[in-house]
Amino acid sequence: MPSSVWHFPSETTTSDCFRQYDSPLLTGLLAAEGRECPVLEWAASGCMALTGRAGGPPGYPGGDVMGGLHKLVGRLARVADDGAPAALAVDPGVICSGRAALAGLTRQGELSAGGSARLWQTADGWVALNLARPADHDSVPALLGVLGAGLSLEAALGSVSAAEVVAAGELLGLAVSAVAPASAGGGPPGPAWVESPLRAGSADDAGAAGGRRLVVDLSSLWAGPLCAHLLGRGGARVVKVEHSGRLDGARQGDARFWRSLHEGHESLVVDFAARAGRHQLAALLARADVIIEASRGRALDQVELGPSQVVTKPGAVWVTITGYGRASARVAFGDDAAVAGGLVAWDDRGPMFCGDAMGDPVAGLSAAVAVAEALAGGGGVHLDVSMAAAVAAARGSGSGCGRGEHPVIRDADGAWWVACAGVRVPVRSPQWAGAAC
Repeated sequence: MPSSVWHFPSETTTSDCFRQYDSPLLTGLLAAEGRECPVLEWAASGCMALTGRAGGPPGYPGGDVMGGLHKLVGRLARVADDGAPAALAVDPGVICSGRAALAGLTRQGELSAGGSARLWQTADGWVALNLARPADHDSVPALLGVLGAGLSLEAALGSVSAAEVVAAGELLGLAVSAVAPASAGGGPPGPAWVESPLRAGSADDAGAAGGRRLVVDLSSLWAGPLCAHLLGRGGARVVKVEHSGRLDGARQGDARFWRSLHEGHESLVVDFAARAGRHQLAALLARADVIIEASRGRALDQVELGPSQVVTKPGAVWVTITGYGRASARVAFGDDAAVAGGLVAWDDRGPMFCGDAMGDPVAGLSAAVAVAEALAGGGGVHLDVSMAAAVAAARGSGSGCGRGEHPVIRDADGAWWVACAGVRVPVRSPQWAGAAC
């Protein structure tokens, strides 16, 4: 299997990262608690450095999202094929912050680290509006018209409720999510995915993929390709399929990030609009052990390539990754989906984004776990993964480790530190390939 920039030694854990700080107090704290402190774990992940206002102290969103992601990594390794667990001993912090490290991103408070999403105050709360595509900016005048108030976006959003903004965004195909009040604290999360039976052919149609599972990846950007990347690391053969009329937009980004997700995969470009292209793709899907897609329901259904239309092989697994589930028409990207999942930090000025487009890596890792566990259970299912639900499930409920205040301190050299129960550790910068852990 090709080497990967996200391959870390199986013995490397967040606790090992902490021990590099030479803190006996922290080592004792972890041993006494039997787990990592969620706040210190967030600081060590690289995501805390991407949370908070520009020039101000780094922030913490509450909950235990990094703890949730480490549990997912453990689940993935447990159901991996023989020899794969070591290859799947990934560091969730590096997965979540690696893109930001490459791009040199930093925290920007009400503006997402990537710059496309912003938090806006409404008449009764806050919303995240993500103008990630050029066409989204062209839709702003239409949004103002639908809301029917104000000449500026700030004035218009400030005069209506958060629910009205979300409804207008859905109508116009814009990515908008409401921010839960700071007092909400994150309620009991629901499941990150919903499972239903998958239409399958007879046992005679099973076929084989040269002894390796065949993964057909129809997705784009980050979440779906990350799922495919992890399954490839587990030993699967991955075929990346793109529509000839609309290649994966991530190709326009950093080439190193693209390679990290797609290295070692096969590439197939198909014209979904042509009958021959659809037949070619349907034949490939019929042989696949795993099908990954991240389109809204009608996109594949209208070309008769949806999960209820394609006859898959027995035991196959189809996974759909969207912002709010396949039945929802709402558009979502990583930053606004993370906000919808409750991943928001607060200060006295209001909410702030956390990390970099966290809905994508969290959903990608969750989807890989869902697929691996479904295959281990015999397959034959459609997995409907919601980015917002995946973030909420990883974050969990509650406010954190429960030890009271966690002072964030800046030293004379400008470096930030976070303290917990008398232990002080540095806030780790976003990490890319070659990091120790």
